[in-house]
Amino acid sequence: MLLQPPYYPHVQLNEKRDSKLLAITDDLQRISTEAFGENLVIKTFFPGLSDVSYCRSVEGEKAEGALERYMPLYKKSYHIPMQAIRNLDIPTINVGPFGKDAHKRTERLQISYSTEIAPVLLRYTIDQLASS
Repeated sequence: MLLQPPYYPHVQLNEKRDSKLLAITDDLQRISTEAFGENLVIKTFFPGLSDVSYCRSVEGEKAEGALERYMPLYKKSYHIPMQAIRNLDIPTINVGPFGKDAHKRTERLQISYSTEIAPVLLRYTIDQLASS
């Protein structure tokens, strides 16, 4: 088995350490339903590419060992700052636009969610984090 770039570290919230952010996700679900009639689904795994992967690595050294073993380009022509990511260890959630086929020729965006609902949810999240 060989891996090819890009690799983005798996990010996951910890129930004990990240309780504030998890509480915010509950609020976001409630707001989305009450204000917009939109059922917001919380996923513990984002199947796409996201910059939040550069904030935390759940697997840490285990992931880096696998990259060194199975990705011939790792540390040669493909670099990812795994140690810096482990040092950051920032809990994250991805509150943003919604669409299909990201980064493909058929990519499309759900305009109403992305321009009306997501900005409200993002603003709420920022306000909550700023006040804590």
